[in-house]
Amino acid sequence: MNKAGQYDEYQISAKDLRELPLEHVSAVAALSYVVSEVNALRRIFLSQSDECTGQTVIDEALNVQKLVILRTWSSKLFEIKEFLEILCSTKPLTDDVKLCQLALEAIADLKVSTTLEGYQVARDLRNEASSHYSFEAAKKNVPHLHEGALCNMYISDTGGNDFFPLGESVMFHGRLHRRWKNIPSLEERRLKFDQWIMWCVEANESLIKSHAKFSNNLIFSALGRNKFYQKNYWVPEPLVGHPLSRMTPVFSRINRLNSH
Repeated sequence: MNKAGQYDEYQISAKDLRELPLEHVSAVAALSYVVSEVNALRRIFLSQSDECTGQTVIDEALNVQKLVILRTWSSKLFEIKEFLEILCSTKPLTDDVKLCQLALEAIADLKVSTTLEGYQVARDLRNEASSHYSFEAAKKNVPHLHEGALCNMYISDTGGNDFFPLGESVMFHGRLHRRWKNIPSLEERRLKFDQWIMWCVEANESLIKSHAKFSNNLIFSALGRNKFYQKNYWVPEPLVGHPLSRMTPVFSRINRLNSH
């Protein structure tokens, strides 16, 4: 067994929540849902291997898994902007001064200005290659396929190990090449890519702070108590580890349920 860490636990019941305005409970619940999701995705992303094996097939499988998680994480963070905007623009929510003000502050804190490159990339991928799958986008991306792009297809005898770089090359890399078609320098494109990751990290941290503000104002203060209980939790050893020392598996040994 290993200690997962010390938690400050706030105990709240369904009965407590019924004493509060429906809109306030709903806003905090939705934000709590998002924060739990993006924190899980961030943990999983940090547990992906960055090392290259020198074997094209294996390295591509590593990249596919890592990028799936990154795109999903990014799309979740993008979605929260629209949720917060609803709190500021939908009646009767706009008549709730406290809720609307908290939402406006959260939007500002998230730094989701459309001028940020990371936000723009998150939007493009969310619309065309993560939350939605766009045939029209695929047609636009194909002409931007690089000559050296890996377009093979790999099918394994074990379930879940199949992967198809053709899709990644067109839907993901092709989309980025299309976005950055006027940036010929590979180094500059890598910088843009890094800006996207940094936007995810910063947006994640800002969201956590915004969630705390909503909770403090709409739950803790409203109930007239902000007492937390410090607790330690112990979990099985395999479930705890530093991300860099406990990588997420890329290949499965489970046999395929239904063969081709």
